[in-house]
Amino acid sequence: MAKSKFHTFMNHSANRTLLFCTAVTIAIVGVMPLANAWFEQSNRRLEADTVRSEVGELEVTVEQLQNMLADCRNETGGLEAQMIDAAQAEKFRDQIVELVRTSDCRLRNLTLGERSHRRCMQDDNPLSDGDFNRFDDEEYMTPYELESQPLELVVSGSFESIQALLSKTQALQRLFSTQSLEIHTDQSHSEITLQWELTLFSLVDSPDDEQE
Repeated sequence: MAKSKFHTFMNHSANRTLLFCTAVTIAIVGVMPLANAWFEQSNRRLEADTVRSEVGELEVTVEQLQNMLADCRNETGGLEAQMIDAAQAEKFRDQIVELVRTSDCRLRNLTLGERSHRRCMQDDNPLSDGDFNRFDDEEYMTPYELESQPLELVVSGSFESIQALLSKTQALQRLFSTQSLEIHTDQSHSEITLQWELTLFSLVDSPDDEQE
């Protein structure tokens, strides 16, 4: 009886859209806190490196400095592992292909677009194009660039299969955001076609700072 009520509920396209939007919102919400945390930990690491270079002026032992650096790098390393840089983008795409297969969905199209990058600013929003009014103000600049890369996925399958794919993709715990999501059903409502556009994110050291 419970299953019957569930399928009756899902026969309404509005209810399907509500559940899908709820699942995908998790991916969007997760990007900002993770990116901001990465900024914070990276800045702490830079501060620790600066302290180490000025050790002669501070009453800090070498062992204390080494412990400070190790703690910062460990915390930052956990967030760095969630980023999807140029070298990892194709691997991430292959992971999505495997998730489509294990979720009993049919892959119709999967396109990995060109990478783009821009300078990161303090309190930056990875989902925006950046605050160009602040790009010439060194006070707001960070020593990093934000890299992004689009990935478009089109799959079809049952509601349960599509839901499983969304859940498994979110479970990867990588830095990506949903740009758009479209759902289409056939006349019998037995099959769903999902068109999902993602943006993959990564932070890299700015070439300008490396030259300095």
